[in-house]
Amino acid sequence: MNNIVISLDTDWASDFIIEYCINLLDKYSCKAVFFATNDSNLLKNLNSKEFEIGIHPNFNNSLNDLEKPIKDLMNIYPNSIGGRSHGLFVSSSIISNYKKFGLKYESNNFLFLHPKLIITERYKDFKSVPFFWSDDKYLEFGSKSHTHLNVE
Repeated sequence: MNNIVISLDTDWASDFIIEYCINLLDKYSCKAVFFATNDSNLLKNLNSKEFEIGIHPNFNNSLNDLEKPIKDLMNIYPNSIGGRSHGLFVSSSIISNYKKFGLKYESNNFLFLHPKLIITERYKDFKSVPFFWSDDKYLEFGSKSHTHLNVE
């Protein structure tokens, strides 16, 4: 069975932009994961049956404290079960902190247009969920890049 999961990194987007995305997703009956960077009343009040809120911590200014960015976002979104770091930055220490705060997966492994992605158990009760498309690579390779996609 093939599943497509739409994920969006909010990257400090204004609520009106996020709301625009939500309305598009609703229009086409699509569920999605929003990886939240900052506090947003809109995200906190989304229907959890339609949308998952993961955390999107930024470790760029806190390499000496890999717990704080996760802790800060988990205080805002305590029901989050997944994380994707800015810049797809990941390490054993970050994953240990994800687990410490109750996350069940991370999604930092980007394999552009890879046809057969597999969710991998990274540690006991913790998974790595790869993804294969992002807007920056789409723009870099052009709109014809999707023609190479061979999903079975």
